[in-house]
Amino acid sequence: MRLNGFTALRSLFPLVALTLPALAQAAPVGAWTVGLRGGLSLSDAQSAKLDSQLAARGHNVSTRIDKRDTALIGSLGYQLSPLFSLEASGGSLGNYDVGLTGSSTRPAALPADLAELKPAGGLFIGLGVRQDLPITDKLSLTTRLGGIAWQQESEVSGTSGSVKIDDQGLGVATGAALKLALGGHWGLSLGGDWFYQEKRGSIGLAQAGLEYAFGK
Repeated sequence: MRLNGFTALRSLFPLVALTLPALAQAAPVGAWTVGLRGGLSLSDAQSAKLDSQLAARGHNVSTRIDKRDTALIGSLGYQLSPLFSLEASGGSLGNYDVGLTGSSTRPAALPADLAELKPAGGLFIGLGVRQDLPITDKLSLTTRLGGIAWQQESEVSGTSGSVKIDDQGLGVATGAALKLALGGHWGLSLGGDWFYQEKRGSIGLAQAGLEYAFGK
């Protein structure tokens, strides 16, 4: 049975929207925060592992993974306490193409097998907890932990043609960044995020971000 994680988590967002006003009444010292962060992303996928997985399916090929791309993430948070916030996020984790050489005893199955095993990336939505620990009056440490649902559309070409794959699943997101208060409502951050996409591997992101806090 196919795991429709992206659709399942997306269906929770109306519920989150209904519960946030109640959270606001319970935590009057909180504030809404919107942010945008992005930068260079890197997949931890290894060509040797992918070659071995394909060989087990009858494909005697050598792969080359394009491990680098860019990622962009938007976020909306509500401060539940002076230290903790509930944060929803979404964006793109990049795309990681695979080139290959060699032959296969099952050429017709090669594009679909490659699309199933290659690094995921793609689009995602997520929900998690954020913690902001003050270091000085203007500098703080931000940490994040939550769950994501991701979705990727891939088109892989082989000797017998090409195939389009719409793949999706669940994963875990975490990260840490140093945030500098710019005065007023603005903050500038610099740090890293990490996205674990089950058997499809992980994506790391070296990111810079800008955010705006309402009501402070």
